[in-house]
Amino acid sequence: MKKISCSIIALLAFGLQAAAKTTVISGNAPTFAGKTIAVRTYSEQILNEEEELGQATVASDGSFKFELEIDRTLQVFIPTDVTKAFLYVEPGENYTISLPDYRERTIIEKLDPYFAPKDYLATIEGMHRGDFNFQMMEFEDAFDFYSMKHITYGAQVDSLRKSVRELRNIFTDLNKPFQEKFKSYRYILLMNMCVGENQPMQDTIILQLNAIGADYSNPAFWDAFNNVFGEFIVGQLGSEEYELFKRVVVDNNAKMMMEILRQRYKITNPLLRELTAIKLVADLTSHQEFSRSQVITMLQTLGTVIKDKDNRDLLQGLINKTSVNYIGTTAPDFEAVDEDGKTFKLSDLKGKYVYLNFCNSNLEKTGRDLQVLRRFYDSYDGALVIVNIFLYDNKETVKRMAKPYQEKMKFATVPNSDALRHIYDVKGIPSYLLLDKEGKFLMTKGTEPNDELRLFLQNTLQLK
Repeated sequence: MKKISCSIIALLAFGLQAAAKTTVISGNAPTFAGKTIAVRTYSEQILNEEEELGQATVASDGSFKFELEIDRTLQVFIPTDVTKAFLYVEPGENYTISLPDYRERTIIEKLDPYFAPKDYLATIEGMHRGDFNFQMMEFEDAFDFYSMKHITYGAQVDSLRKSVRELRNIFTDLNKPFQEKFKSYRYILLMNMCVGENQPMQDTIILQLNAIGADYSNPAFWDAFNNVFGEFIVGQLGSEEYELFKRVVVDNNAKMMMEILRQRYKITNPLLRELTAIKLVADLTSHQEFSRSQVITMLQTLGTVIKDKDNRDLLQGLINKTSVNYIGTTAPDFEAVDEDGKTFKLSDLKGKYVYLNFCNSNLEKTGRDLQVLRRFYDSYDGALVIVNIFLYDNKETVKRMAKPYQEKMKFATVPNSDALRHIYDVKGIPSYLLLDKEGKFLMTKGTEPNDELRLFLQNTLQLK
């Protein structure tokens, strides 16, 4: 292969940069006056990591304006505490949108492990039938209709193919590159409904996805990809292919994994092949057939064969997520403010065992837990630090909660409860974790303050 000169590379880079145009999103939201809002997009949709494209502070009259430099069509969203307003934006276009009245989550919603902001399509002022967003809305409505029809009446290959043909014929006007790919990914998603035990059809669908390639900025790609490859290995339980995949994971053979995807499934697109390998292994985390250590080790080994930077970043994110709360791995560091207003880091507590109690003052159980934990402190003073992290509580409340305990435990708040909860994969509140002297997870299950934990602490902390 001939080498490309530095001057040509520079020209290409300049051309890509010059292609970016200013896209404006503006609107009026009086109830948001004085608040900062942001426009974000998903950088990938396995971990659902977000990328911020711009921020704006809503003026006193409710007006706001974003000026985004983008070089391709994107699906973006404006998140609030309880909603996510989605729209498609093209380079160089202007959009005037409206937002619903501002509302914060209630404490019940904040403590609900299943709460999620409501997704909706943003209302765009002056939108008409030929607009990009209107076209996408019409197509999605039709796609949903056909999908529901096959869910209700069955998904046979011939009927699904007929539905794809009809959708192709109806939506010929969706002919921009983003839209063409979007439709193609949606057709794959529709056809995947008939896979079941149909191995030849599965192979055909994978070939079609390989031919289109992986477009990370197209949300329809992620829907199709996650649907086609979701639980892919475990879904073949009992087959020869399952045993082959299992042996590859047990033997920690990343190169063999890539070869299986290239030769057996004909995934010749390097980007898609890397991404598929990552997902196939990451999905094994929740299955008893594979230990967490096997999955983590295999993900780490995949790092030796993954070349694309975005894929490597995704892989590291999955390793971090899989390792969270896993015995022997280091707990993520964080900064908190104690009841006296002093800032400290978790890493400052190394050298002692640390008990983390993620709690909230509105829960009755929090009061009961604190009484039990005070007795734990009295028993293991000097060896055990108890840190009660009050999520979604203010400093005044936490100081009041701390007063009866006379500094026997740490009482703390954090700048962003949602962020800390995400980092530690804390779903329910209260939640409890025990760390060893090196700041590594020592106990993650059964850490509720009770007699079982007391026995564990006796056997652990008193060993010299």
